[in-house]
Amino acid sequence: MAVRVRPMVPFMPEKMPDLSRKPSLILAATRDSLVPREETETLAGLLERGGADVQLRWVDATHAITSEDVAAGKDWVAEKFAD
Repeated sequence: MAVRVRPMVPFMPEKMPDLSRKPSLILAATRDSLVPREETETLAGLLERGGADVQLRWVDATHAITSEDVAAGKDWVAEKFAD
């Protein structure tokens, strides 16, 4: 399980690890000047290719973490632990 806030793709892996059914939340920002939309979508695709259960959420924000991010992450983790 992972919550990723404004994540970047540090490198392109040669082979993806087995992430089968591993839940992953990506919290991305529409006005992020450091992480372009394409990079976020690339990361989501990489994780999905590895088998992860990816949920991508966009917030109207910059690269800074917001209270909306904290609440979304908290709710998502609570939901996953309830399963």
